[in-house]
Order: sequence, then C-alpha cells, then structure tokens
Amino acid sequence: MIRSQGRLVELLALVLVVALIVFHLDWFLHHSAMVWVFKALVLFSVIWLSTWFSRVLGVRVWGLLGVFIVVEAGAWLYANRLVQGRRYSAPGFAFMRNMADDWHRNIFQYDQSLSQYDPELFYTLRPNLRAGTYKGWEFTTKIDANSAGLRDDEASLRDPSVVFLGDSFTVGWGVDDTACFTSQLERLLACKTLNAGMSSFGTARETELLKRLDLDSCRLLIVQYCANDDYENKMYQQANFHLLSSGREVYDRYVRYNDVTGQYFPFKFLYSALRTVVMPWERAWTARRAAHVAATSAASVAAEATPTDIFFQILRHLRRYYRGPVLVTHIEAVGTGPEIIRDFESHLKANPMPGVYLADMSDVLRSADYFAFDNHIIPEGHRKVAQRLNEVIRRHRLLEKVDVPLPPQ
Repeated sequence: MIRSQGRLVELLALVLVVALIVFHLDWFLHHSAMVWVFKALVLFSVIWLSTWFSRVLGVRVWGLLGVFIVVEAGAWLYANRLVQGRRYSAPGFAFMRNMADDWHRNIFQYDQSLSQYDPELFYTLRPNLRAGTYKGWEFTTKIDANSAGLRDDEASLRDPSVVFLGDSFTVGWGVDDTACFTSQLERLLACKTLNAGMSSFGTARETELLKRLDLDSCRLLIVQYCANDDYENKMYQQANFHLLSSGREVYDRYVRYNDVTGQYFPFKFLYSALRTVVMPWERAWTARRAAHVAATSAASVAAEATPTDIFFQILRHLRRYYRGPVLVTHIEAVGTGPEIIRDFESHLKANPMPGVYLADMSDVLRSADYFAFDNHIIPEGHRKVAQRLNEVIRRHRLLEKVDVPLPPQ
C-alpha cells in the first residue's frame, strides 16, 4: 500500500470515529464508564486529526494541536462575552445560544447532587436537601428542599393557603429561592404558600404530585402551563388519567447524558459546534423517515383532542381532589406569546369551568426578562410574573372564594 493510500484509509477511519461520537452518543449511555470512553474519544479524535494533518502538511503536530486549543479557548471566551454583554445581535449569537442550549447545559432534574429518581413521578428534588448548588453558564444558585422533595421549606407543607404547580419556571430555574415568583407572590399576599413546581413536569405529573399534598387549608391553586407539557398530557389522557412513568434505567440514562452535556471535558466546544452544525440535517432525515406516521386520515386528525382540550380535561380531573379556585397562567421558553392564553380563553367561553381563572403573561414578559443563552426567566421576569398574579388574585378576590362545584363523576 502506497503512502497516499494509507493516509486515505487512516482518514476514513478517523471519519468513522468522529461519526460515531457525533451521531451515536446514545451508544455511550448504557454505563457510566462508557461516558468516560466517549469523552476520551473526543480528545483522541482531535489528537488523531492533528497527527494526520501534521503528516500531510509536513508541520509539527504540537503546532496543529495548539491551533485546536486556541479555537476551543476562543469559542469559550466569545460565548462568555456574548452572555455577559447580552449581545443578541452580535455575529454568531444564535449559533452559540443553540450550542449552549443543547450541549453545555446542566439539567436540573438529572443533576444527582440535587435530584433523585421517583418511581411514580420519575424524579423529585432530594428530600431535605440543604444548600445544594445548581450551576449553569449564566447563574449559580443555592437549592433547598423539604421532606417532600419540593423547593420550599418544611413549614410550607403544613397548611399552605396557596399551592403552585408548574415546571422549571415555577421551581425557579436559575434564580435564588427568594427570587422565584412563588416566593415574591408569597410576600405580596402575606400568606403561606407552597412551591410544588418541578422541572419538566407536565400537567399530568403535577396532578399526581398534588395528590401527595395536604390541601385542607388551600384556598387557591395556581397552575403554570408550558407547551412542552403537551406530550405528557396526551399520554396521561389516553391512559384514562393514569401516569405512565419510565423506569429507573431510563432515568439513569438521562443522568449519564447530563454528565456529557452538563460538565466540561477537553474540546467540548469543538465537539458541540460540530454537533450543532450537523444535527439539523439529522433531524431533517429523521423527520422524512417518520413522515408516514403523520400521514393519518383526515377524519382521525379532526377527531383528535387538541392540547388545549386535553389540558382542561386534566384540569377537570384535578378538580376531583381540590375544590377551590384555580388560577392558570402560561409561561413559555425564550418568549411568551398571547396565542395559548387566547386559546384558553376561547375554550372557557365555549366550555365554562366555574372557579377557573386565567392570568396572561404575554404582555409583561419580554426577551430582556430571559437569560441570554438559557431559555428561562431572570429575577426581573419572576418579579413581573408575581405582580401580574397578584393583580389577578386581588381583582377577582380569589383568596376569598368559597368552594366551587366539582365536575360530574
């Protein structure tokens, strides 16, 4: 084999290794040791690429490796400059935000120093967690949890007047305990509240979580909705309001995935950039392969319940366990538009539900109320949400309402 042929074979082998780590990360999530193999392969592929180019170009391998190190460090420095200055119009901002959102993000519920597996709800915070540290690119916050694994103090479990259900926005992703809109509203209302929000929970798991709580003194339930609740809600509704929770092995795979995305390893930014470039092609290919699934008959599509219909079906099911007024609000990632809350309003006009009220956040939350890269709201956004909830509660005198009729069994 001549030298050029050997180099070509070596290049093809290198391409295969890179394709393996880029397109088949899932192969490395079966065991924690495989995560370390994956990280080693990322480092090895960069060294191998430097070695290959050094032979082809006739230059020192350390010089080429130094170039990769400089590019890696430059990407990290530029991303931090964008975050700190909130330079939304700067070149590469959208690319860097997508890269950070997918590949440089510690996921709250899969950080085992903060959360743990739950057989029914899939996960909760670690019960009685004290001063846990949740660190993201744009924040470092302390997390405390009570004995129920909720981000609130132990006293809040006893006789709360207001209970909050919701996902990462309600639990206060990226902000301190006192900055969460739940805590800010507690101070505005001057009554005891319980933050029962949990990251990525849909209305389905929120309903099942509610069954664990003491609601004897609860005078108001606040439910925060997000569009990513829809899949979970649909599965719950189709299972006749029974939660279909994944097993421990699935949770452990997510934890190992978070070990890759939530922690730095050598040349992670180069790898993340490559993933960000190629993943749209992979998603497009996957979408084409799955297109036949979407080719459903027009009649079955028309008969299928909408996400709004399903949400309010779950809300009716929830009312079997709680009689008082319910205040529904909507917060979305990156930006909260008026479309969903308008759809909720239309649904309630056509299908009245006594004791259900809406709080619109679309006119108070702006892009500046979100983190630069992360798609959650900053303390100022939480302040605005708390103020709007306070306005609606006082306007309708929700804490003074008596029990409302339960739906038919």
